[in-house]
Amino acid sequence: MSYRLGELGYSVGFRMSGLISSRDRPGNKRDTTIVNVLQFITSTCWRSIYGKETNSLQRSTQNENEYFIYENDPVPNTFISVPRELEGRLNCASFNAGLIRGILEANFFTAQVRAVTPPTENNKRTTVYVVKFDSSVLAREKQRK
Repeated sequence: MSYRLGELGYSVGFRMSGLISSRDRPGNKRDTTIVNVLQFITSTCWRSIYGKETNSLQRSTQNENEYFIYENDPVPNTFISVPRELEGRLNCASFNAGLIRGILEANFFTAQVRAVTPPTENNKRTTVYVVKFDSSVLAREKQRK
């Protein structure tokens, strides 16, 4: 079920990327680095879609091709009730993971994105989007430097 939500989010994100770029970017320029495209997603795209930015963006200390986007109370998780039989197996924020993947691929950054709900103290509902870029994207970025 999370796969279906992710695919739906992907198609929306792919199409929304062009709309947001043409509306919110001067000169309709495309990002050419991983950090810039992720900042575009976590700020401009999220503000355009949800009216707020994500909480933080971090690079993995263990894998150079992995980044983490943190979001407290993702909108899909806030307004969708998960049936008891699917609790623990369904994260509705998978839609947002697909959204991120669609925006990345529309900007020519091939990546895998998944939504993870880590255990937290004081029942804070945080979702982490794990973005793992394809090795070809890293090679392209190293060539540009």
